[in-house]
Amino acid sequence: MQDTFDHFHRHVEAQIAKREYALAFDCLQGGLSDSRTHSEALLWLGVLGIHANRPALAQSALGALMFIEPDAQAVQLLARTLSGRQAAAFHSEAYRCEPTSNTTLAAYLACGQHKQLLERHASQHEPNTMAMFAPFYARYFGLPCGSVWQQGTRLNGWCLSNASDATAPKLTLSANGRHMALPLKQHQPLAATAMNVHWFEVELQGAPVSSLLKVVVEDTAIKDIAVEEKPLLGSPVQWQPLAPPAVTTSKHKAPAVAVLIPVYKGHAETLACVESVLQSRAANTTAFRVVAINDASPEPALISDLQQLADAGHIELYHQAQNQGFIGTVNHGLGLCAGSDTILLNADTLVHGSWLDRLNAAAYRHPDTASVTPLSNNGELMSLLAPCEPAAALTPAQLAGLDNAAQAANNREGQQDIEIDTGCGFCLYLRHDALAEQGGLDPTLIRGYGEESDWCYRAHANGRHHRGALDVVVAHQGGVSFGDEKRLRVKQNLAVLEKRYPNAERRFHACLKADPMRPGRTRLLRYWLRQQPLLAIRPSGMNSPMLWPSLAQAERALKAPECDIALARSGQRELTLSGSQPHAWRFTYRLPEQRAALEADLQTLSIYSLAPTTQSLGQWLASVLPSIQLTACQAPQAPQVPAAQSIPTPSNEAIFTPPTTGTLIAVAGQPESLNQPELAELAATLATQQQEIYLLPLNHPSCTASPLLNSGSVFVVPLATSRYQERVALCHAHLPLNAVLLLDTQPATLADATWLSEKQPLTWLVPEYLDSHALQHALPHAWVRLPSLLSLAEHSEVTPSTPPAAETLSSAPGARA
Repeated sequence: MQDTFDHFHRHVEAQIAKREYALAFDCLQGGLSDSRTHSEALLWLGVLGIHANRPALAQSALGALMFIEPDAQAVQLLARTLSGRQAAAFHSEAYRCEPTSNTTLAAYLACGQHKQLLERHASQHEPNTMAMFAPFYARYFGLPCGSVWQQGTRLNGWCLSNASDATAPKLTLSANGRHMALPLKQHQPLAATAMNVHWFEVELQGAPVSSLLKVVVEDTAIKDIAVEEKPLLGSPVQWQPLAPPAVTTSKHKAPAVAVLIPVYKGHAETLACVESVLQSRAANTTAFRVVAINDASPEPALISDLQQLADAGHIELYHQAQNQGFIGTVNHGLGLCAGSDTILLNADTLVHGSWLDRLNAAAYRHPDTASVTPLSNNGELMSLLAPCEPAAALTPAQLAGLDNAAQAANNREGQQDIEIDTGCGFCLYLRHDALAEQGGLDPTLIRGYGEESDWCYRAHANGRHHRGALDVVVAHQGGVSFGDEKRLRVKQNLAVLEKRYPNAERRFHACLKADPMRPGRTRLLRYWLRQQPLLAIRPSGMNSPMLWPSLAQAERALKAPECDIALARSGQRELTLSGSQPHAWRFTYRLPEQRAALEADLQTLSIYSLAPTTQSLGQWLASVLPSIQLTACQAPQAPQVPAAQSIPTPSNEAIFTPPTTGTLIAVAGQPESLNQPELAELAATLATQQQEIYLLPLNHPSCTASPLLNSGSVFVVPLATSRYQERVALCHAHLPLNAVLLLDTQPATLADATWLSEKQPLTWLVPEYLDSHALQHALPHAWVRLPSLLSLAEHSEVTPSTPPAAETLSSAPGARA
């Protein structure tokens, strides 16, 4: 079978190389019809579109592939068909997906000012890729410039200079008052850039840990001016140990638990965190000390306020003269807290009540426990909505409500905690005996992401396990200290962890799929729900919440100020109930098995009727939940186009000719509407006539073997239903759509078309067979009547219309069961 696939790829590649584009297209149409080659066919159609100067074909095929394959290849290829801000947006997404890829980095750098990005990557370049990045370094840092970093027991680096310089650059290493010239190991001409790159490598085995190594290059670029010393990027290098430091302990643990808070920046968040810990002292019987470590913070006001707390005896505050990063700071703190159980607590968290007593109980409920992680709004496996699905930050009052509910709902034996694959460092309780066995965090990992996973995997290899505390909630904002650097550091460290622990990723995903935390989350949220005033949960007073075909559409609906509860059919036999007030919450039910629980929750919310947004949803709901009343769902209001972007209403005398080249038309319609014969005929006609008009359905057809998908003119880009938030947002704002074609007037369809038109004012194409009464409230400023779907391929002239007068139409009918 692999030989067949290889032959397919070689055959298509050869045809494109020979510019036999029509033959290649025919071959790829066949590939679309085979599920085994569908993704490969989409990729090659994108390549074909780029080579044959058919950008709309490339954008359509690659836009579909973006939602099938999570890597950056399709995104980066699609960016090549765009320019300006659109291209930059796609290159940004490609870099977000694969920040360690040289090609995605180079393409992203070419889009604009990214000096800080170059600094982050300066230690990652190799001789065979240096020519790709040298011009960027010369532009932003001038020549000579370079980078230095620690590699095991060696000090490695590179330095760029002008090829016309008579001598090689002079580098000096300074440490502890001593200076030495750095020998250059390799001279590499970069002919295409008129630059040379010089590599160096110095063995420094035995260098004192934490010593600062400064590397400078003589800058003689400006004549008649004294020679200046220019630090290389990464200088000074703080020399790191090569293994996790030992954490000493005694036979008996220290009486007080150490709450260790690394501090860098985030003034308000850090003070709120410390205050919440101090305020919880009275609610906990477990003695604890608060240890804050200032990692050379750039915010003097923050450190001043912390110093006042330390002077008053409320906390212990330690200062580091040089920034050591999260790992170095934590290891410093673990040394200060040796012999104690220690809680690693991020500075952007909030705690409540007897949180520490409950974490302590979970840590000693099972003899081989190494760590405990509480539930959180943003806690990886222990996130409240779903594993690895963060929610917005919680206020202190919201945290109190959830934490009290967790304590009350999960207080029975066997319910307080659950075994999880790995802990999460936002709030990680580490037992003193496990610390003595494993030592501290691994200093060879990069800057604060994945180091707690490494510690947990080491403990697991030594027979320890990790618990998730289901009776504790800790609020976590996330991203205060590291910002958008996180993705790069995660990727770099995950590559290391995958080599060290080959089975770890499989175990993590097994835990993610099994989701053993779900019963505890559900008990917590159900208890919490029953404690809330109805007005706090349903401030809008909407009588009949809407039921949507997908969770993505329900989540989108919840962003509207008038919507606080939405339901979605989230699986073949699943229904999800979600709310946005006073913060995000969610329940998922398997039907009909959990019908009683759903009915009870709806009764708690005083919900006695629902409004399905499609006819098929109404039929399904009537079969699985016959006790609920179904009501009509009103169509959404038309998007309000700002005055500066307003689209003039076309005159009845004007003529609109559907564009015939380079046109992307989004298709809004429910799956059953995508199966109509006329649409299949339109797709076949567009492909046969080789018109550059491509249809992009926002939903998948109900029939997976639909001829639409094999036509080469229809590509599903599931913006309506996909929960791939980054890519949905990217295409919503930057995929160059020309219009949206309506296939039906069901409320979900109109909502999709309305949402799609928010970022890009799109003309709506409305076939004559659709009832204009149902469109009364939904039509935008620019819309066009089509005599038939086939008129898009026939170049027929159609007369644009203005929205029907409201007073002449009756109320828009909704979808009924």
